[in-house]
Amino acid sequence: MRVFKGSLLAPCIAFGLVLSTQASVVVAEGQAQQRTVHFELGAGPLDRVLVQISRQAAVAISFQQETLQGLISSPVEGQLTVGEAIDQALQGTGLRRVQSDAGISIEHDSQPARLGTITVNGLHTREPKMIAGALGSASALKTPFSTVQVSSEELQERQIKSLSKALAGDASVDAKGDTYSLTATNLTVRGVRLDNGGSYKINGLPILMTTLELPMEAFDSVQLLKGASGFMYGFGAPGGVVNYVTKKPTDQTTLSLDAGVRSNGVWSEHVDIGGRTGPDDRFGYRLNAVHEEGETPTRSNVHRDAFSLLLDARINPDLTWTADTFYQDRLINGGIQNYRLPKYTGSSLPDVINPRTNRSGIDDTSFQSRAWLAATGLQWTITPDWSVSLDYNHFDQQRVYISEYPTLLNEAGDYEEVLSTGNGSAVYDQVQAMLQGNFSTGPIGHKIVLGTSWQGYDRRSSTVSLFQSIGTNNLYTTPNKISYGGQIDYPTYRVSYIEQRAVFASDTLDLTHGWSLLAGLRLTEYTQDVYNVAGAKTSEYRKVPLTPTIALMYQPRPDTTFYASYVEALEAGETAGSTYQNAGETLDPITSKQYEIGVKTERERWGGSLAVFRLDRGAEYGNGAGFYVQDGEQRYQGVELNARLELTDSTTLNSSSTWLDATFTQSEEALIGNRASGVPRFQQSLSISQKVPGVDGLKVYADARYKGASEANDTNTLEVPSFTLFGAGASYRIPVDAHDVTLRLAVDNIANRRYWAFASSNSVFLGAPRTVSFNVSFDY
Repeated sequence: MRVFKGSLLAPCIAFGLVLSTQASVVVAEGQAQQRTVHFELGAGPLDRVLVQISRQAAVAISFQQETLQGLISSPVEGQLTVGEAIDQALQGTGLRRVQSDAGISIEHDSQPARLGTITVNGLHTREPKMIAGALGSASALKTPFSTVQVSSEELQERQIKSLSKALAGDASVDAKGDTYSLTATNLTVRGVRLDNGGSYKINGLPILMTTLELPMEAFDSVQLLKGASGFMYGFGAPGGVVNYVTKKPTDQTTLSLDAGVRSNGVWSEHVDIGGRTGPDDRFGYRLNAVHEEGETPTRSNVHRDAFSLLLDARINPDLTWTADTFYQDRLINGGIQNYRLPKYTGSSLPDVINPRTNRSGIDDTSFQSRAWLAATGLQWTITPDWSVSLDYNHFDQQRVYISEYPTLLNEAGDYEEVLSTGNGSAVYDQVQAMLQGNFSTGPIGHKIVLGTSWQGYDRRSSTVSLFQSIGTNNLYTTPNKISYGGQIDYPTYRVSYIEQRAVFASDTLDLTHGWSLLAGLRLTEYTQDVYNVAGAKTSEYRKVPLTPTIALMYQPRPDTTFYASYVEALEAGETAGSTYQNAGETLDPITSKQYEIGVKTERERWGGSLAVFRLDRGAEYGNGAGFYVQDGEQRYQGVELNARLELTDSTTLNSSSTWLDATFTQSEEALIGNRASGVPRFQQSLSISQKVPGVDGLKVYADARYKGASEANDTNTLEVPSFTLFGAGASYRIPVDAHDVTLRLAVDNIANRRYWAFASSNSVFLGAPRTVSFNVSFDY
């Protein structure tokens, strides 16, 4: 077992142990209020939840029964101090925690201490906050769009290391690549592929995801805003926006260590340290470091090091400075990429081979990506109703690869061995200023967001790249080995430079009797310059579009929202791939329009959402002459249904279903009416989890994912079959003194199902085999 070999973990752990030693002295002195405890309390009557917190943390909490009458708590989950647990429970209740020499008491937020009896009748619901670009930070329940949020607790519980697995519980999300491939984070949402340059954010600010798989260990949550998002974020694919939210400094000193192993021998180690220091705990920090190394289930080898550090300074009670940085170096040796189909003559795909078999015909394939983020910002609370934020983000990514793309020829499994080499880089910079506020005009309330932003995106590629056939092989025989000793790290040139200057404004009007109206506009000055290898500008595009959004919402009760919305989106045109006659050409931006109606509800024991949507999008595809072109329109229309049901106090069932029809409505005549490639008509995800009765700290879960058949190309001449995957896992938390040790086991693809999965038009990949993961963590 490789423990911390060649990684940054050793100095990070040493730093954490110094800090945690100080914390252990505090615990030893009997200040139990400062130690952290693992809580898993669902929403429920507030008085009962507070009693459970008191018992679990061994800390007295005083309150007047009348004060809590009729109130429902927020869920309390995670490794928390008793104060943090109480604060979570009290969210939205109008009550606050008061700390004094006498202990902890619960009192009304707007009154001084020691009030008489107060009767408060209200209803609190689970309302995770979503970072929604130009809409600011908004409650997921009150956002008139479909959303998904996956917490760090779930990421850790299920040992999630990839974005596709993080979002696998939502049936509208479909992975288009294996985590150990160049297309690791290629996703479609509602049938639309996300844009590597415009659909991914960290804390709401842009990054580039080409060949990149970000370290899940560094993030507090992963959020998905489905559908067109032109107003919220500017240019981007209308499938949606994925936002990674970084872990923030903790109020108390914490240290978490974990180590694990996955099939076939990928060892990983991780340390997470957080706390505050300085006068009045003014300065906060959160550090995460990860090392991963070993042989993957598909016989490639991974080596990954990642490091993140977040700092904040409470300059005064109303002004906070933040700084975020992370670095990751990820290298994959061996393995193959997708199986291409443009020369395929069969009527069905070949029989699926064992994905654990090393099919690589080229011994020295590899790809490496390096990514670095630096961000800083100021948040100023001017008054309780008005705030200003100023943020700057710099993201730098570099990549180099020598990859193998077998081109399948027939059902007998014959294929051409295609070698692809190249390297590239990209730099993203953004500055954004935003003003958020609340005020009223008579009986109508207003939530205002005003902002401006500048964004520069510089993309570079190698002056020389290869994509050529170098031999033949067969799926069912031992591959002939071919060695490539040529150069792959060539000089780069600027492919394109895109700049966006934008101003945006939105107003959410709180009308009477539960009705509200959201209206927003974004004005963007968009420029796109494209260059050739010699450095000469070959094309330029200038446009100043106005992107609107409007939504009507109705809340018959605080935990339920009905909505109808209209959004427009603009996205950068694709660059023609190396297999097309116009390889390297960057197409003009395209426009999309989205209509959606839906309902969301979050009750104490159940919740769910229903959305009906239609998206009209400009079409891009490879035509019969071998060129990648823009022509016509594709229509995506469907229904999403998500549900959560707490069958008992310890058992929860989750379900997600998507019905989707995606067709060419305007195009060259041969394509009109055809299904869009890679879009199943139906997908379903189910999961059930249980806290095992009678065994404190033991939880188990099982899940299933069905993916319907899809077309392998836009001409609809070949189909990718449907498949169903099953998974299961367990965790067991063992208290040791004042700390927790947690054992976790997860198994993906339990039945070891072999299957082809759609990657892109005329391209498929082999699904991952059964994968077993084991992890042990120690929370100090």
